[in-house]
Amino acid sequence: MLPVNQPSSSLLAALEKENVTEKDLLCVLNLDLNKDGTFGSSALALDKEHRRLYYFQESSGELSSYSLDTLRDPY
Repeated sequence: MLPVNQPSSSLLAALEKENVTEKDLLCVLNLDLNKDGTFGSSALALDKEHRRLYYFQESSGELSSYSLDTLRDPY
């Protein structure tokens, strides 16, 4: 995983339900805003194995998943 942010235990638990492991992740970005623009803890996780972007909201435990058409190696 790229050295950006470490995933929280609650994010990893939510991703496990989707059969995604920490080894599948390319990077995790921790955010301090929710989708609606209010302050709160959330995260974006990029899954390189399944080519998906996940959005996780800590307060509700909501995990949203978005399919990616292409994913290129950053290096």
